[in-house]
Amino acid sequence: MCRFIELTILLLVIVASLTATDAWGSSGSICGHRTYNPTFSMCCAGRVVSKPFNGACCGTQAYDTRWKICCGGRVLSKPFNAACCGTQAYDTRWKICCGGRVLSKPFNAACCGTQAYDSRWHQCCNGRIC
Repeated sequence: MCRFIELTILLLVIVASLTATDAWGSSGSICGHRTYNPTFSMCCAGRVVSKPFNGACCGTQAYDTRWKICCGGRVLSKPFNAACCGTQAYDTRWKICCGGRVLSKPFNAACCGTQAYDSRWHQCCNGRIC
């Protein structure tokens, strides 16, 4: 009898998740154990959050990808030609990421460990610019 009750409860949970409705009575989506309307909300790491235009998740936070970037789990202002270097955002036209550090970008930029150099005039020798 206990096995029958367990299977019945499991079946009810599955059916409920397939037929989930939101507060407006329309079919919704599931986030963790909650239903939500995907038109207005989104699920970020098991948390229902308001959905911005061009929404994306950064951990449990939602952000607009036109103006923000997610670097290392942090939502930051998005520079032009954006890239991440650890938890920092930078503009790849003027900066380079070497060994987790954002540095000024020389012509013909290359990295040697945590230093940037101009590869026309120098090279990297055993982790040192020579």
